[in-house]
Amino acid sequence: EDGHLRRLTTNALCALWSDAGFAKQQAWYANHFVTTIAWITSTSPEDILRFADPSAAKSASARRRLLALRLGLLALWALRKPTSVIRQKRAHGCHSVRDYVLLALAIPCLPLSFPIDRFVEWLTDQEWKRRKDEPGGAEMYVHLARP
Repeated sequence: EDGHLRRLTTNALCALWSDAGFAKQQAWYANHFVTTIAWITSTSPEDILRFADPSAAKSASARRRLLALRLGLLALWALRKPTSVIRQKRAHGCHSVRDYVLLALAIPCLPLSFPIDRFVEWLTDQEWKRRKDEPGGAEMYVHLARP
């Protein structure tokens, strides 16, 4: 797919560095499932619409599943967005009328948004603790050293 690179396996990466005298000390993997959901729901609705596009489905069943995924991701995005807006405005301040309007709209939603956002963050932490040693995540971290 355009824009994507094929990621090396841990063994292939270690083999590339072995000629220079490096050996694998440890490997970790992140972004298995929950973290990917957290990431995509922290982007824009347009990204979600592109990511879960039912028109790209190969069958009616896949189209229905993509539509359900799209709706679920958009709902989670909407539930998390007020917390994101408030964090951003606290960090960078309000510099325009638009900023103040966004903040005013986000504040009443915070009692629902904040616990949901914290729960998603908690789930990502749990996934890291549980699955960091499992290959297959979207990110790979390899500690190489010369013995």
